[in-house]
Amino acid sequence: DVRLKPSGAILSSLIGEFTAPGKSEIVVLRAGGMLELHRIVTDEARTHLKCITRTLTHSILRSCAKVRVDDNKRDVLAVGSDSGAVSVMDFAGGKVKILHCLTFGKTDVPLPPVVLQDAAEVHQASTWPRIPKAVPSCVPR
Repeated sequence: DVRLKPSGAILSSLIGEFTAPGKSEIVVLRAGGMLELHRIVTDEARTHLKCITRTLTHSILRSCAKVRVDDNKRDVLAVGSDSGAVSVMDFAGGKVKILHCLTFGKTDVPLPPVVLQDAAEVHQASTWPRIPKAVPSCVPR
């Protein structure tokens, strides 16, 4: 019987109010793409952490930050990954829900969503390079 333990290395962590206002919680990003949410629980005898949710993201996580949207009493989590994606996640009800995911290419230019009309465009799009060769200049409008 061989059982492997998940990686214990913590890449980043932060404290916030993610599931309910007034509840202190800690988000932990672990090596291997694991995202964990722990609540700080104070009993009569001791203070300890209780794991609320653990999610395997199937990506290499690099950074995280808490964000509080206007007129909201809870925090949401912004996570950056190695692939160039920035995801905004919500922990409503103790479950992870992705509110928004923006993908950047290797040139830090946002990749536009591709809308394909027919099978010929699908074949043509599959032969296109995924990342542009030249970086277009960004001119404010």
